[in-house]
Order: sequence, then structure tokens, then C-alpha cells
Amino acid sequence: MEKIDLDLDNENEMTFNVVIEGTRPGEPLCRLMIENEDMSFSMQGDFLPNNEVSIVIPPLKGMLKEGSYDSYLEVLVDDRVFIPLEMQINFEESVKVMAETVKRKKRKPVKATASLVSASIKKKNEGRKVITQEEEEVEESVVKKHPAKKRRDERKVVTGNDIESMVEALRNKLRKK
Repeated sequence: MEKIDLDLDNENEMTFNVVIEGTRPGEPLCRLMIENEDMSFSMQGDFLPNNEVSIVIPPLKGMLKEGSYDSYLEVLVDDRVFIPLEMQINFEESVKVMAETVKRKKRKPVKATASLVSASIKKKNEGRKVITQEEEEVEESVVKKHPAKKRRDERKVVTGNDIESMVEALRNKLRKK
């Protein structure tokens, strides 16, 4: 028995040389049968010149699993069935990609810290004033804000009264027209 390797996830084409002899030429039909435990698959062939038969096997991934299957070429002439060739077809996936997660240790987050040791402020009349770190922290918490927070705080908040006055203004404008 012949053994043939085919791709499970790609289209395959097989060509057979089939000679039909007889006194009465009938209308022949040729097909490839692939047998599974539960079901059989049948692919019909096309007759080509020079006694050749071409059979296209579509991708069978999802219908068959990888492995070897009993197969045979079946030729039907009139009401008679002939099995001129038996073979084992081994289906394999053309490309396999496997992936799995790899556990990594958690990295400690990167931190950056800074502290002000001293700063001086120059005032017009007094000269220089030295600010201690404690005074700077108090001053910094009051004065410094993140730019995005500043913009958020500076936005005008629209109240219900504002909306009512805008709607009333639009109504008046529409009445005038």
C-alpha cells in the first residue's frame, strides 16, 4: 500500500493515470475516498487528456486531525464500481506555531525623589532671604500646581442658570427672525 503525505491546512492536488478498457465505452466517474472512523470524504476528479484524472483536496483542517487515513481511488463506469488503487494518506499541518506565557518576576517600580536644601528669594528692598526646607515644602504645596490641574481649575464651570440664560438668548434670537 502506497503512503502519501499531504498538508492538512492547504489545498492539495493529486493526479492519477487511469486507463478504462472495455467493449462499451461508458460515462466514467472518478473520485478519491478518504475514510475516517466516523465518516468518509469524497472528492470528485476531473478527467484530463492522456488518461489522467486530477483531484483537488481542499484544506481539511477542522474536519480531520493530523494522522494517517485509509484512502482509495474509486472509478465508476455505468453501474459498476472499481477500486484500482488503495493508499494511506498522512495529513500534517504545513506550519505549526505554538506560544505559551512566560512568568517573569515583577519589577520594582522606578521612583525618583528630590528635596530642596535651600533657596533664596531676592526682594527689592530687603536683599536675599534664605528659605529653609520646611518653609519651602509649605510654600510649594500652596503655590505649585501641575499645569493640567491649573487648566482644569481655571476652566469656567457652567451652572444650570448659565444654561437657562443661553437657551433663553437662543429663543429670543429665533423669535426675532
